[in-house]
Amino acid sequence: MIQDNNANLINLIKDYLATLETDYAIGIDGVWGSGKSYFVNNILRKHIEKVKSSTGKYYKLVIVSLFGVSDPAEIQTKLFLELNPFMKRRWAIIGNMLLQKGLGLVGIGALSSKEKGKLSSIFDIPKNIIIVFDDFERLDPKAFSKVPGLLNQYIERDKLKVLIVGDFGRDQVAEFNKIREKLIRHTYEFQPNIDSFLEQYCKVAIPKNKQNILSRKDLISRILVTSAHNNLRTLKFFVDTLN
Repeated sequence: MIQDNNANLINLIKDYLATLETDYAIGIDGVWGSGKSYFVNNILRKHIEKVKSSTGKYYKLVIVSLFGVSDPAEIQTKLFLELNPFMKRRWAIIGNMLLQKGLGLVGIGALSSKEKGKLSSIFDIPKNIIIVFDDFERLDPKAFSKVPGLLNQYIERDKLKVLIVGDFGRDQVAEFNKIREKLIRHTYEFQPNIDSFLEQYCKVAIPKNKQNILSRKDLISRILVTSAHNNLRTLKFFVDTLN
């Protein structure tokens, strides 16, 4: 049993994964600070990485933040590094390697034979990879007209499973919203699970005072809802202040 307010979202994504040859993405829409990224990385990941893909391998989440991205090439670089995390420590050294069709890199001579064998190309991404494009509303404004074309390559051409996470109510996303249905078939309105997050946060951040804070859990929830600050960043600030 899924112990979370967003059980419907988890089930929706499981149905999406069970559908072969999809040509659309799933959107996760929520206001700033509502805990979308935390949910995807810590809760959703646990559920869907237990699901086997059509390749026989378990699905794997690869999360790419679009914060500040101004050019599609930056997304390709970020995606390459998430597919090949061992390269992150080498990127500053190899630096100016260019992405190209095939293996995905120029200048791989700087790598060992073992590292070359481990490389994953951004042009032949395995079908068990789920790409999560996070912080969509935080794209550089100049990029909103250019990025959808690149995302569509992964979604429609490559038939990969793609989740697009962001606050689609922001003014800067207005132009994208006019064409959003071309990429995203279902958009789920994310709702934070305050009780669950509060317990997890207290356990990690303030274990010695956890029970004292949790004893006032109902009061904290009511204050947040009444004051229309129903987001997790405000909750963290509130708990830290109480502590």
